[in-house]
Amino acid sequence: MNKRQLDILEVLSKEKKIDVNELSKLCNVSAVTIRKDLDVLESSGLLKREHGFAMVNNEDNINYRLAFGYQEKYQIALKALEFVEPNETVIIESGSSCTLLALEIAKRNQNNTIITNSTFIARYLKDYPLTKIIVLGGEYQSSSEAIVGPLIKESIRNFNGSKLFIGTDGIDEKYGFTGSDYDRCEAVKIMREHTDQLFVLSQSYKMHKHGSYSLFKLEDADYLITDDKLSEEDKALLDKHDIIVK
Repeated sequence: MNKRQLDILEVLSKEKKIDVNELSKLCNVSAVTIRKDLDVLESSGLLKREHGFAMVNNEDNINYRLAFGYQEKYQIALKALEFVEPNETVIIESGSSCTLLALEIAKRNQNNTIITNSTFIARYLKDYPLTKIIVLGGEYQSSSEAIVGPLIKESIRNFNGSKLFIGTDGIDEKYGFTGSDYDRCEAVKIMREHTDQLFVLSQSYKMHKHGSYSLFKLEDADYLITDDKLSEEDKALLDKHDIIVK
């Protein structure tokens, strides 16, 4: 994805809907070039088009979350990628930053295996046959395209991954890492039982926010991989809980 396409996603995250001609002026390129960019972004599911406009997806759609703040999430994914070795098996939960990490792993074609509860990730990586995708079994949650429920415990019992990569809806000293969906949180806890290290991928604006459901205490995480906007005070807070910030 080129810089202009990233800029389009950034504008769309703020505006929600924008005219193609206006995008052309903002990016200082022809409308034809913008339409080609939009073709690429639409084919990746990052936006939709309608009567000369580019629009965000429905907010309940995982593609919406993927497009929102795409540039920061992409940089977070690249940082996380540094911790994945060739031929390694990793566990990745459903979520937008995690999806981008999975894609970058697959693009390297280094014979990795990804165990996931995300049917979205499996579908997103369909064009990368050198990366093995194992989708855990259980109840299908259509809003997130994730597998949840107690059957995950039985599905994952024969697998182990050295690392688990997850997202979070909030990071707080009192509440720890939290989520907004109970079933997804419980699924992540089950996956954690089969890994050695926990990597949390999150944008820094989620500091001092918390969701309705508990994931892990701060000290349960080994790494927080975030953007470059984390304050020195927050870095000190995380260091107090032995979390390595990247």
